[in-house]
Amino acid sequence: MKEPYVKSIKGEQYKGIYELRIKLGSDASRVFYFTYQRDTFVSLNGFLKKTNKTPKTELEKARKYKIDYEKRCEDE
Repeated sequence: MKEPYVKSIKGEQYKGIYELRIKLGSDASRVFYFTYQRDTFVSLNGFLKKTNKTPKTELEKARKYKIDYEKRCEDE
């Protein structure tokens, strides 16, 4: 999928993280995800968007979850 449904997150620290954009009526939801080993889509976290700018806390949460997932997969 492409914009306006999916958008990559800008910033080197968020490299590889994408935002799935869902709009239903006046509600806007976002789900962060990334691809793992080219064929697995991993959902990280989602939230209801209430402002124009994505909250930094949600971005950091997604980044931490991605790092954790990749680390756990390497340990296997």
